[in-house]
Amino acid sequence: MRPHKKKVVDTLKTVDKRAFVAVGVILLAIGVLLWAIFGLASGFEIPGLPDFGDLFGDIGTIIAPAATPAATPQPTVGTIPTEDHPLIGTWAWDGNSAWQYIFYDTGAASRGVGGTQFFTWTADNRSITMQFQGRQESWTYTIDGDRLTLTSGRSTYHYYRVN
Repeated sequence: MRPHKKKVVDTLKTVDKRAFVAVGVILLAIGVLLWAIFGLASGFEIPGLPDFGDLFGDIGTIIAPAATPAATPQPTVGTIPTEDHPLIGTWAWDGNSAWQYIFYDTGAASRGVGGTQFFTWTADNRSITMQFQGRQESWTYTIDGDRLTLTSGRSTYHYYRVN
């Protein structure tokens, strides 16, 4: 093989390897992004990662951002619950029983798989306000026996009482 042809062939091999690696990295990044969006939006969460499900409105109507992310959450709608409030307890989603809401009589709560999202809450007789660090959500709720229905906008979720 002539020297100039060998040089061209070697250059093309190097470019092909770099392009292959670059395309692989890009496809991996796209795959991770899609997993994060659709995996987390369906209730599976990894501590330390942002809640990408929030981007798709599956978690309630955002009605007011907090002044600063470090601010102590202070819900603005309803009253702080008392120990006999019907929402207090653990509620498992009927679509995936590992995804739960846990409401405490102190006004503290958590949700998600393993209770990974922490928030405070207030409620009146038909609506609940959840205050997360940096955002606030508003839901209407109904309780029929041991079945909780949460609705916000076009989203409706059903839960059953665990305890």
